Amino acid sequence: NQPVSFVREYMRNDELVRHRTSWVIEGREKITVPAGTFDCWVIVMRTQSLDSNWRGFERWYYSIEARNYIRLEYKYGESPNGSRVLMEYKLAS
Repeated sequence: NQPVSFVREYMRNDELVRHRTSWVIEGREKITVPAGTFDCWVIVMRTQSLDSNWRGFERWYYSIEARNYIRLEYKYGESPNGSRVLMEYKLAS
């Protein structure tokens, strides 16, 4: 449960953007989405700008069984909360 934290930098429109980002595994949770019910690892990413008040947040529900994320909840800056869910899947043979 110890977060991994780092500073990342990139260029956007010829401007340097700097964020402090951390990832942490919050635990496990069983969730149901249209593709089925899955035992998931819950992984959270938090990021904030080092140059402004901008913040971002992502919560990933990752299933080893599906080899993919099952649900993603996110919020970036002032935009509304959002989410994505797995509708269906098929593993390659």
